[in-house]
Amino acid sequence: MKQSVVAALGVGLFCLPRIVFWEDRPDFWLLMWGILVWCLFFLWLFVFAWHELYGENRIFQWKVAPKILLPVVAISLVWSLILATCCDPVLRELNPKEYPDSELDTVVRTFFTVSLESLFLLFAPFAILLRLSKSVKAAYCLTLVLALLTAGMKMNSLANQLPLPWMGALFGIRLVGSGLLLWLYVKKGAPIVWLASLIIGLRHLWHM
Repeated sequence: MKQSVVAALGVGLFCLPRIVFWEDRPDFWLLMWGILVWCLFFLWLFVFAWHELYGENRIFQWKVAPKILLPVVAISLVWSLILATCCDPVLRELNPKEYPDSELDTVVRTFFTVSLESLFLLFAPFAILLRLSKSVKAAYCLTLVLALLTAGMKMNSLANQLPLPWMGALFGIRLVGSGLLLWLYVKKGAPIVWLASLIIGLRHLWHM
């Protein structure tokens, strides 16, 4: 219980700047943030209750060997370069609101995405599906399917603006990226996933 409270408040604090700097922020934004933290609390409850019970490793592994850390950083940098040069220019033109327009906006959006998306799309679904299946492999595959379905719904708005090969390429990139991040989480815990996601998210600084 205490772990869930601390984790929810921590993630909530990283999400708070995104709400504060939201252009169309409603007057009751503080209430929105409180509701967000409340929802985060329950998601972390699922994670702490079932991941370590049925999983293979601990959720928070702060000490990572250099032979693991250095390749993760290198792959994240290469992945960032691929996204920044191949995908971002096209998608930014089609949907500019999804991309930051300043250094501050980049940092705020990245913290929000790293802290919330990883929990919502990877950590919590994996814990719930692990509880239901009691199999790490089954939970891994089902969580990846869920992440791809979410990506498919998000990309549906671009279906009429991009040719089919482009849609397939974007879907493939999301499949590989989500698969690698989920594998890192299963094997090495949440911190290294946050690190990789942070490196990838901050790639937008190159365009500023």
